[in-house]
Amino acid sequence: MGKKITGLICGLVLLAAAATAGAALVTIGTATYDGDNHDYNLIWDSDNNGNSVVWLDIYHYPTEAKDWASQKAWAESIGQHLTYNWNPGVVVDWGTNDWRLPSIGTVTSTGCNQTGSELGHLYYLELLDAEGNHLICNNNTQRGDLNATNFDHLAHGFYWTDNGKPTYTWDSWGFNNNTGKHETVPGMWGGFVLPIRTVESVDIAPVPVPGALWLLGSGLLGLVAIRRR
Repeated sequence: MGKKITGLICGLVLLAAAATAGAALVTIGTATYDGDNHDYNLIWDSDNNGNSVVWLDIYHYPTEAKDWASQKAWAESIGQHLTYNWNPGVVVDWGTNDWRLPSIGTVTSTGCNQTGSELGHLYYLELLDAEGNHLICNNNTQRGDLNATNFDHLAHGFYWTDNGKPTYTWDSWGFNNNTGKHETVPGMWGGFVLPIRTVESVDIAPVPVPGALWLLGSGLLGLVAIRRR
């Protein structure tokens, strides 16, 4: 009997710890864009190639200009259009950083399984499919798998990175969420944008464990003490 109660108490302790534990990707709030009455997730990625960043989960593929230069300008201007709605206990220090296109990082060649860029790191190391597995290099990654974790608006297509040129030559870098490949295309082609912002720090106050749980744990500890006596 004593061992069973002790095991239950251990389980309660683990449950309490899980309530305050953080995941690799943490939704820390939402943002509205120009009062469009839609909440877009603000997702904290605490370690993306050594940087602490926040993603804005917004779908942006306008009917007009969606070339590299236009999407870059849009990403760098969204800060003045956003209203933030932080989750309880969340405090974000942006520092002097602003919203931007994701960095291509250390990627220097096209292809799969490269995590040196911010989008590559997100795709291969942070996102999980509907079954809880990491995404792989695939010819047809499903949109539902892209949005099975913290995201709701990741598109099934090509995303621009910060390394590009507004020309027709094949020298503008991006990441294809459909295949998991880094690619180069002409800067005048169309692509999606996933805004990102480096942060100085994100503080999240611990989630209090419900009092009833502590009360139950205390009662079980009392039972153990009585049993031993």
